[in-house]
Amino acid sequence: MSSRCALALMALLALTASLLPSALTDAQTPDAVTVQIQARQLETGQIEFGVRVNRGDMILPRARLFPVDAPSERWLQSSVFELAGEFRGRLIASRLTTGEVQFGLLVVGERYPYLYGPTIPVDVGHSDWIRFDFFIVHLSDDQMRLEEPTAPAGAPDTGESTIALIRERGSLRCGVKQTQPLFGLREADGTVTGFDIEFCKALAAALAVELTLIDASDASTRFELLNWGELDVLIRTTTHTASRDRNLRLDFTRPTFYTGQGFAVRTDSDIYSTADMGDAIICVQSGTTTEQNLANHFTDIRLNYEPIGGVWQDLADAFFNDRCDVLTADASLLASLIAVREDRDDYTVLGQLISKEPLAPSVREGDDEWKDVVNWVVNGLIIAEEEGITRQNVAMAAAHPPNTTIARLLGVSYEGGEVSTLGFDAVGAQFIQRAIAEVGNYGEIYERTIGNTIPRACSLNALASEDKRECLPGTGGILYALPYR
Repeated sequence: MSSRCALALMALLALTASLLPSALTDAQTPDAVTVQIQARQLETGQIEFGVRVNRGDMILPRARLFPVDAPSERWLQSSVFELAGEFRGRLIASRLTTGEVQFGLLVVGERYPYLYGPTIPVDVGHSDWIRFDFFIVHLSDDQMRLEEPTAPAGAPDTGESTIALIRERGSLRCGVKQTQPLFGLREADGTVTGFDIEFCKALAAALAVELTLIDASDASTRFELLNWGELDVLIRTTTHTASRDRNLRLDFTRPTFYTGQGFAVRTDSDIYSTADMGDAIICVQSGTTTEQNLANHFTDIRLNYEPIGGVWQDLADAFFNDRCDVLTADASLLASLIAVREDRDDYTVLGQLISKEPLAPSVREGDDEWKDVVNWVVNGLIIAEEEGITRQNVAMAAAHPPNTTIARLLGVSYEGGEVSTLGFDAVGAQFIQRAIAEVGNYGEIYERTIGNTIPRACSLNALASEDKRECLPGTGGILYALPYR
């Protein structure tokens, strides 16, 4: 089966508008259910698919792989899964003679027919799980049918910009992680602190609204929360990749932090690189690029390993309780996790990296104005560090700008000249100034939240203009802001 054929089902059920809980009330009666199909292509070319019913956990039928060599015009069925009450379902798929894959749903029972989905050929290569929109299946009618749900209450209206919605609401909904030290962690007193949180604060200040932090710790649902309209922006140690950019209806801004996928092991182990990990038990977070990178790397080096998947906190507990030999994640995450432990000397983060992981904010696709604001708040905080503008001196710099560059950045006049918004009319000329006044520049954020736990000097996250004479060959900062003019 060609790549084009195999991946046709990846866009099969993009049938309707996104759905929020408030729109599911009617579908959660015994007479109807909401169904969401999820699919991904494996390196073998097989398509693995699962299903969520009434927004529950993903169900992975025991038989769920669409084979590479599936014959044309023959319907293959998954194992049975529960829909609701007495009703059971199967996912079905068939390769057509046209080279497309048709996908459908079968409700088990004599009086219920197959339901066929559309066929949309897509060629995107193997990827993360692709999550399609919910649709409603009515079970009580004489003829079972699908229904396209109405737009959910609270979801973004395509006729109104995200900025207008935020202003109307009076608060910015920022999706963050609340389980990772240094980047996003819920403290004992209930506050959430960390590097990513500061960028949420900067955006709220830029728009002059309140900030509402939404828990997006679950990697498997973070993008859905954004697309459903429950978030305005996602800033949650999320890697910008081509497949996510193309398939998840998201737009990413410039990265806020550069890292790579690494490995943590016990210091007294005999593991010094992935070459020593044959048949090792490796803990890896499910539903992430980390999981896919690991599979790709071990295929490349022709070694087997035993993965243990799950949510991050469970995996960390498993590693520190010797239930897995290796823990893999962003090297920055591993370093922050170990650094706060009393027994930190018992664990080591290997120097080997197997991926590039630029962590970046993301917004819904199609709202360029909002994307530009997020992008230029991040850029503005980097420019502020380059120019020596801090939280302490920004008011003085705005009152007496030393040059046109700083005057333009802070949205004020220079020697009586005209003030330009540079097209950012929706947020006003001083939106970056407000962000700096709230959180300081990029360097201040880094020092306040990460500090020496992950040394910045000579790392990718140092300014490109830093003195590199003390850095090892091939190391040094790449942080370089675009010109604001």
